[in-house]
Formats: sequence, structure tokens, C-alpha cells
Amino acid sequence: TTNIDNGTVIISDQAALGAATNAILVNGFSARGRGAGSLFLDGTSSSVTIDRNLTIRGSGPITDRGSSILSAGDNTISGNITAVSGNNNSRITSLNGTLTMAGTFSTAGATGTAQNQRNEFGGVNDVSVGNYALTGTLTGDGSLFFGGGGVFLLDPSTSTGFSGRLRLSPGSFTQSSVRIVNQGVIGT
Repeated sequence: TTNIDNGTVIISDQAALGAATNAILVNGFSARGRGAGSLFLDGTSSSVTIDRNLTIRGSGPITDRGSSILSAGDNTISGNITAVSGNNNSRITSLNGTLTMAGTFSTAGATGTAQNQRNEFGGVNDVSVGNYALTGTLTGDGSLFFGGGGVFLLDPSTSTGFSGRLRLSPGSFTQSSVRIVNQGVIGT
């Protein structure tokens, strides 16, 4: 496993993480004062594609304003993403362009909880204007929370294993929207 436990690792190519094919663990906490990691996909010159699996926990090094995964440009994560719970929110932020998540996205949490163990895309006081596209399988019982700017395209290939909640909160500085293509994702 490749661990990112403290600070931000900035890559413009998956090869920068080495030749390993095992999972990438981005570790962190949702409370200040503790070390945390962040993976920054710098696709400003050329798109970045990650085909390794990712496990994310926490909100990056600056917790309330950081992210486990940051993306600039049009990037794709085709490996599976597992958001780990344990009273930690996990956050992914697309600063500009579109971050496509084409593998399985497994949410962590507890069914029906409003706040704890949510998987955030952007943040309420976030000024990012990037977009998100979740096109792979959606599973798990954690909440999906979208805030900040841009568009969240929720078009999973299947969502039969998803029992969490979907929450939308417009950003303080930008307008956000969710486009649901597959009505099965919001239940019956």
C-alpha cells in the first residue's frame, strides 16, 4: 500500500507514485491539530488518470478547508474509491475542470445519520468551480454531500448497493447543482 499520511503529494502522472499496483491510502482526520494527507491530481497541463484503488479518510491537512483528494483539470479515477468512516468525513474537491470517478465508489457511514461519516464533494465555504461525474458503481450506507460550486453529475452504472443519503448545500460564494441521470440512485 502507498500511504499519504501527512502533507500533500502533488502528481501530474500516476507514475509519480511509483510502479506499485496496490491501493493508495490517503489518511487523515476531521479534527484540527492532527497530521493528515492529501493527494493533488494536477491535470492542468495534461489529464491525470489513476487506475489504482484509493482509500480515503478525512479532509486533508487543513481539515475544515482541505480535501483527501484535490483535482485541477479534467482527471479520471478509474480505480475503486473507498471512503473510510470512524467519525471522519472524507472530502474530495475539484478545483476546476471535471473529476470523473469511473470505478466503484463505496461510501462509509451509518444509514440515516445526517452529519457523521459523510462523503463530501466540495465544501459549503468552498470557492472551487470544478465539476464531478460519478459514473461507476455506487455502494455503501454513508451520505453523499455536495457543496461549493460546479455540477455534480450523479450517473452511477448501478446504485442498488447504496442506502445512504444525498445532500446538497449551495456554496456561500458559488452556486452548485446536482444532475441525477439515474433515478434509481434516489430510491423508490
